[in-house]
Amino acid sequence: MHADSHWNGHRPWLAFGGMLISNTLCLFLGAAWLALLIGVEQAIVAGVAPFLVGAVLKAGLGALTLKLMTRGAKRDVR
Repeated sequence: MHADSHWNGHRPWLAFGGMLISNTLCLFLGAAWLALLIGVEQAIVAGVAPFLVGAVLKAGLGALTLKLMTRGAKRDVR
């Protein structure tokens, strides 16, 4: 099995999910750090909530781009 066997444009939902998980991790770590400075509630309101829609859009556009880049490519079936 090679690195791109499952993370390719033939499985855009898997790529979308991976990108969302990555964005969630970044937002969580940023919110944890910000919470130490301004409190948990303010960290969520100011450091997480404004970026949620962008995170979903970014993941969607990334998965769509990956799908379009592999359009017409043969699928490696093993």
